[in-house]
Amino acid sequence: MAIFESPAAPLSAGIVAAASATIRLADFAPHRKGPPLVPGVDLPGHFLKHADEQTITALAAVRQALAQSGLTPADMEGWGVVAAPRFIGRLAGAAVLDTFPQRGNSGVPAYQVAQNSLHSVSGAASIALGLHGPNVGIGGGPWSVAEGLTTALSLFDPALVPGLWLLLSQFDPEPIPDAQGNPQNNPLCYAVAIALDWRAATPGRLSIALEGPLAHGGKSPWPEPTVPELAACIDAAARGLSTRWQCRLPWGGRIEMKLPAAARSHTFDLPAAA
Repeated sequence: MAIFESPAAPLSAGIVAAASATIRLADFAPHRKGPPLVPGVDLPGHFLKHADEQTITALAAVRQALAQSGLTPADMEGWGVVAAPRFIGRLAGAAVLDTFPQRGNSGVPAYQVAQNSLHSVSGAASIALGLHGPNVGIGGGPWSVAEGLTTALSLFDPALVPGLWLLLSQFDPEPIPDAQGNPQNNPLCYAVAIALDWRAATPGRLSIALEGPLAHGGKSPWPEPTVPELAACIDAAARGLSTRWQCRLPWGGRIEMKLPAAARSHTFDLPAAA
């Protein structure tokens, strides 16, 4: 377990790859037959057949990050995965709530829990990448982005887990299911994949600084960070802009992501709510 020795000395990791992916809800069918992510990891053709949409989008972001960075399995030896989806399995859960009273256990497919739970994204990524380090699902609801970022930077000892993939995902807007779990709208699913390496000395950094607990009477004065905001920062960096993204934590602290400058500075700052 990593320990903060001083709030003045933020814990940070080098960003060695970062990418985003966006898929509209109605367009997932062809993505369920996606190719393997890395050479040597032989996945069955039905690997993503029943996967949650956030899992598929997160793996698409990983595939993009791998293509841009050239990371190899040897580079990821001992790595782990931290995934923080937001409201994962909402559509599938609505369908189960509809069929279970009528059909009992036979109305719930055996794959439902494995594919639509908090750990589903991290587990699928760990298998697809051929990783043998820990994989953790975190968040699941409001503030899941902040919880995922905090977990990635503070949960593991860098001497034991030299690097990890941080996967953040959500729909925007949220899908609206009917009583049978069928979507009534066609929202976008967003995901970002960030490869963190504590050993790497790169211009890109993700860091967390602890500050005193905020006295806010149980309600955060800060706006909740979202995956689309973070994706916009990563996409700007891909277009050749220097980017900086900050997230204030309601439980005290600040997370900052910097991606290397290529042309001019472009800053994404989350302002405090009035």
